[in-house]
Amino acid sequence: MAVTRRKAAKSDDSKTDKIEKPEETNQESNSKGSKLVPIFILAAAIAAGVFAYKQDVDLLANTAESYQNNYKDESKRPAVGTGSGSSTDLSNVIAPDGQIFTASDLKQYNGDDPQKPIYLAVLGQVFDVTKGKEHYGKGGGYNFFSGRDGTRAFVTGDFSEKGLNDEIKGLSHENFIGIKEWIDFYHKDYSYVGKLIGRFYNAKGEPAPILSKIKTRLSKAYALRKEAENENFKMPGCNTHWTKEEGTVYWCEKKSGGIERDWVGVPRKLFYENGKFKRCACIRTKGPSSFESSKNSNNGDLDYHLLKEYDGCAFASTTCSANDAE
Repeated sequence: MAVTRRKAAKSDDSKTDKIEKPEETNQESNSKGSKLVPIFILAAAIAAGVFAYKQDVDLLANTAESYQNNYKDESKRPAVGTGSGSSTDLSNVIAPDGQIFTASDLKQYNGDDPQKPIYLAVLGQVFDVTKGKEHYGKGGGYNFFSGRDGTRAFVTGDFSEKGLNDEIKGLSHENFIGIKEWIDFYHKDYSYVGKLIGRFYNAKGEPAPILSKIKTRLSKAYALRKEAENENFKMPGCNTHWTKEEGTVYWCEKKSGGIERDWVGVPRKLFYENGKFKRCACIRTKGPSSFESSKNSNNGDLDYHLLKEYDGCAFASTTCSANDAE
């Protein structure tokens, strides 16, 4: 199984590295050896949170009618709701029947004994990762995960002894999606073994109430992700660059923000409901509103209440400069 090894640990354990899911190596295939294949980008999206996913804010409302009006050509509508190819199926959150482990039991399978298999746990689910022993075994780049439940570290990137734990308090919505994606990964590429007694399962292997809360949190997280993606389709991000002379320059074009469309738009400041600046957005200037379908207007989304013009920028300009820090 090919894996992207983490960077060499620094002397300061408070500094964190970022990890990528390792790709399984099938020794009987015609593979040309190990390849570095990033499965999930955990750098900013999970360790620090991307955009506003880790903030509990009221994201913008979406109506099917306005969405269809703005994207009449269905071929131009990007799919929404499943970022990074992840599945919103929550069935893997609750572990199936299997062997029951105590923490001391699991510790025996940390890779130190070459005669024993190597196990790790995520959200109380124990997996056999022996076939990746070059990575999870003694001296391997991911050995710190072996013999324990390091759920939190999978999404924070804190691989210190303090950070390698199963505490989920304080994690963001997107962090929970990250944990769920790791569980899906291990179910797909490795062998499920059983359950770990502790935070998520009792001595009989029965799920603790916290798992139901996690499923609820995940449902909300996926809904927020879908709303954020829908928002980005209606108000794509601006292109940007910085120069000493002009400061930050924002501009819009038909592919800015990674959204291909038949309109250019004008740069506007987009804010959260709480008044905090979010990002620069390219705003459609003609047609019905995406947010107030009942409003009889041909101004596109220019009248949306969370938008503000850039100071000193012409109203209809597709390029704006901003010397003031947001």
